[in-house]
Amino acid sequence: MAVGETTNGHGNSPTTAAQKSVIVTGGASGIGLAMASYFAAEGHNVAILDVNSSGAQVARDLAAAYPRSSVAFHQCDVSSWDDQAAAFKTVYERHGGRLDVVMANAGVSEQGVTTVVNLLEDEPSEPRLKSVQINLFGVVYCERAPYPLPPREALEERTSCHNSM
Repeated sequence: MAVGETTNGHGNSPTTAAQKSVIVTGGASGIGLAMASYFAAEGHNVAILDVNSSGAQVARDLAAAYPRSSVAFHQCDVSSWDDQAAAFKTVYERHGGRLDVVMANAGVSEQGVTTVVNLLEDEPSEPRLKSVQINLFGVVYCERAPYPLPPREALEERTSCHNSM
């Protein structure tokens, strides 16, 4: 399956009023996979954005299990603004000019050990910031990437955004 290819033939058709256009980052495994499965089971147009190429098989499996849905995989590094912006634009265009639901789920765990600073080093080294880039910047990019930005009036009518920061 090519990146961005829909597995059941419905991905280039416009999203109907009852169908939602859904993006799930980190949708190839874990909680993201559970989210993608839920939206596919509900019959929505689901785009899985994940850095892991296993997302292609996940999209095929979900499309086979839920034929009323449309499921596509887009290989995307959420810590890259360019990757996210391009993926959002592609999904927006393929889902008939809509993005209804964005689940900013992608993330990595340090398993209790910080990778930012190693206090046991003899000499300081450059901090390893990949977890910060994925877990923080990836969410910020996800919030900014919707393509195109909806008119202000539409946002005020339809959206409620609550941040914990």
